[in-house]
Amino acid sequence: MSPRSTIGPEQRQQPTLAEVAALADRLDVIERHQKQLKRTLRAIARESGVSIGSPCIRCQQCHMLVKHGCLSCPVCGYQESL
Repeated sequence: MSPRSTIGPEQRQQPTLAEVAALADRLDVIERHQKQLKRTLRAIARESGVSIGSPCIRCQQCHMLVKHGCLSCPVCGYQESL
């Protein structure tokens, strides 16, 4: 015979609710950090005369950079003229 759990449904739910709250807090921090990085990246691109395009059609790992009429992927090196 296997031992039965003596923990009731309410007691099992408490750690789960605490875990969900902790994950929600972590997600909020990650989203704020991502927004900061996006703003910073846009400012750097603007200052350097580069535009940020769509995701790379070859590798999908990075957005294409647009400069001097050319699209280029900084990850895989794919290039295409406009």
